[in-house]
Amino acid sequence: MTLTLDLGNTCAKLVLFDGDTVKEHRTCVHADCITAIAKMLQHHPAITRLCWCSVAAPLPLLERYLAQLPLTVKQLSPLRPPQGITIDYTTPETLGADRLAAVLGARALRSDCTLLVIDAGTCITFDVLTHEGCYLGGNISPGVAMRLRALHEFTARLPLAEAEGETPLLGTSTDTALRSGVVRGISFEIEGYIRRLQAQYGSICAFLTGGNRFNFHISSESCIFADDFLVARGLAQL
Repeated sequence: MTLTLDLGNTCAKLVLFDGDTVKEHRTCVHADCITAIAKMLQHHPAITRLCWCSVAAPLPLLERYLAQLPLTVKQLSPLRPPQGITIDYTTPETLGADRLAAVLGARALRSDCTLLVIDAGTCITFDVLTHEGCYLGGNISPGVAMRLRALHEFTARLPLAEAEGETPLLGTSTDTALRSGVVRGISFEIEGYIRRLQAQYGSICAFLTGGNRFNFHISSESCIFADDFLVARGLAQL
């Protein structure tokens, strides 16, 4: 069994795999990470590998703990990509390892075409991996909450709209106009990326992941696959 650890800016995500099947997953704050890992190892003695990545500030105590574990421990770094993967990114030291893990996770599910991974969280990231295994790069865009807050904070009278609620094609109140403008705008943004990449690279397989992925109305023509565990799946391939 393989345990994966994704250290984000504020929390850690643990996912346990038995082969390609997700058996258990949990989220914790960084301060509780060692305890959470220890409990997983205690409850699942069949774990033989721990694969991890981090975009967090250095956590020396956790790193020392991982280094002394009596199992195979592998870290994903864009500076040292897995065999068969090349990085066509001029500053790999600034590339978030979770972004690389996400495209590797998509590749584990579909290796026959060029991949676009859209991760909708605090920010929305767009990352492309060719079917030959070359990470071409990607873009970073503001997420839903960030856009709604910017509309409120950088104007004099617009309220702070909630992300949840009606999103008609055309808003019929300031609240729905703000929400629809943001949520549907992101949907059109995603569909636009897919169309443009299809025009340039031919067949594109798009994956949507992240905590806010359920908010968007995506055309069925875009052929998007949804998966909550792309980053973990990519780590499990190490």
